[in-house]
Amino acid sequence: MDEDFVLKEDAVFEEEPSVNTKKENGFVKAVKNFIPWKGDNLSKILTKLLFAAIIVSLVVSSCYVGDFMVKYFQNKSIVDDARDKYDRNDDSVNDQTGVFNRYELLLQQNTDCVGWITVPNTNVDNPIYQTVNNDFYLDHNGIKEKSVYGAIFADYRDIISRAGNSKNITLYGHHMKDGSMFAQLHRYKTISFYKENPVITFDTIYGTGGQYKVFACMITNADNMDDNGYFFDFAAPSFRSDADFMSWIEQIRRRSLYNTAVDVNANDQILTLSTCTYEVKDADLLCVVVARKVRDGESVAVNTGDVTTNSKIIYPQAWYDHFKGVKPTYADGLYTWVSGDYDREDVNAPGSIAPESVVSEPTSSNTSSEAPVSSQAPTSSEAPASSTAPSQQLPTPTNPFTSSAEMQAPTPIAPLPTPIG
Repeated sequence: MDEDFVLKEDAVFEEEPSVNTKKENGFVKAVKNFIPWKGDNLSKILTKLLFAAIIVSLVVSSCYVGDFMVKYFQNKSIVDDARDKYDRNDDSVNDQTGVFNRYELLLQQNTDCVGWITVPNTNVDNPIYQTVNNDFYLDHNGIKEKSVYGAIFADYRDIISRAGNSKNITLYGHHMKDGSMFAQLHRYKTISFYKENPVITFDTIYGTGGQYKVFACMITNADNMDDNGYFFDFAAPSFRSDADFMSWIEQIRRRSLYNTAVDVNANDQILTLSTCTYEVKDADLLCVVVARKVRDGESVAVNTGDVTTNSKIIYPQAWYDHFKGVKPTYADGLYTWVSGDYDREDVNAPGSIAPESVVSEPTSSNTSSEAPVSSQAPTSSEAPASSTAPSQQLPTPTNPFTSSAEMQAPTPIAPLPTPIG
């Protein structure tokens, strides 16, 4: 009896530790499967390290995408809300302020609202804001909250008033790779898209906007260091004379990716849309679409059948450095424009400039209407025009998209590039 009791007591005593040991070994075994452990060979250590790196990467990516999704839907919600507040069918006007009542709710939300921009067959259908500088709306949305998306905004130098607007109104917007803001302006790089969408709509709170015929799409520089120290002031709001204005138009023609049938005269009003473009790495280049207002009594129709590729496009020097090309020359040898510098009779006297008078005839090998003309590397073998350019002091760049500390935002598929323009 005593012996049986001792055996049973020993059995009970041995059973409990065995259960605890099993649990402990299971936990330790699980840990050993995921992190390097004493006794592991090199192959196991490398495998576990790789697995750990994948886990960390997934966690970081999840946080990154999650942060993007929050920002994306916040921006979408704000823009959608603005569209709901904008009653585009209300043509009544506030007698005291002269402001169209369609903007009443938007102005209650943000008094910086100055108008609305709509580009056909794109998602560009946004309110426009303006403040005392070109910095604030780079990283603030339409309700003045910090946002990597910013807002569509007018150059602070531009006059948008009840009495009328500046000669040239310039609007800026980020190029977000999720396709929002001004990203889809890049569609105008192709002749085929231009042919289908030659007219855009720009409205102001005073009704001083209208419909505008696109006559040029160019790639230019935001930083003067990307063009031998020269910055073409595409955003100039006013001009010293009609001749000065027409000289500016000529330089836009020379930079345009294609030639259009839309004429421009000294009495026209211009609308310029700007965003970033990324064909050349490490260069601050912009895609700029330029249009002129439909004149009183003029048909809104555009003859798009005559559009041709520009065979002598003037790009910034950074473009030629990248594609190993040479800047072409024109008859007057100029590729620069400095306000007030054009008094010679051979450079645009006041009056109408038809497209064919300011561009060369395209070569037969350069007339495709489907390929993105912006992707064509320069092929001119002519001497650089910089050798004959005037030696006057060049203008200081006024474009807002020149900061080296630009922000980035992700997209559900891939990270967004630097937004900007």
